[in-house]
Amino acid sequence: MSFLLSVLGAFALAGPLARSLKHHPGAWYAAAALVVAAVAVSMLVGFSSSVFKLVFSPVVTGDFAFALFSLVMFTGAFRPGCSTRVRLMQIRQPLAIFACIMAAGHIVGAFFGGPVFFRMDAFAILQAALCVFLAVSCVVLGVTSPTCIVERMRQTTWRRIHALSYLFYPAVCVHAALCAAASSFVLACLYAACAIVYAAARLRRCKKDGGFCRR
Repeated sequence: MSFLLSVLGAFALAGPLARSLKHHPGAWYAAAALVVAAVAVSMLVGFSSSVFKLVFSPVVTGDFAFALFSLVMFTGAFRPGCSTRVRLMQIRQPLAIFACIMAAGHIVGAFFGGPVFFRMDAFAILQAALCVFLAVSCVVLGVTSPTCIVERMRQTTWRRIHALSYLFYPAVCVHAALCAAASSFVLACLYAACAIVYAAARLRRCKKDGGFCRR
């Protein structure tokens, strides 16, 4: 249910809510921050209810952030000039920032939920490394995404920093697959498939474009 709600929410942002996200991104960032704060407070005080779990589960599990990051990353795999790419490019920046804020909700949920990487086994160590890499990358990419920051940076520097996204998204897929493996083999395969499909589509687009210059 969490995954389905996340996909529906992501497509709603890219569809009927796209205009609002494009013209009023600050309101969406504030709403995302409030959601993360609500998750943190509720988990800190131990509040739990069926309604809370239904509404906030996509955020706590990270499914919503994953769906949003998928839209952001797959945008660059579409043919330049096609209607889908043109539409997504208009909201790609605010969508990415919104996704980074929502990812903070997953980090909060994982922290208060008791992270598994304190165990000294291969699975826990791999997850720990992925979590650290993803958390740092998410902060770096999120902080350097707002227009006011981009305008103050050299274009070459910005491109080098955001080339990190080509490692970030596959790592997100691997992290999600490992988390889902314990409860759903099908869902774990779905996450892994996203990484494979993205890599294939992006490499194909790279070959046609002559490089990764067009993200």
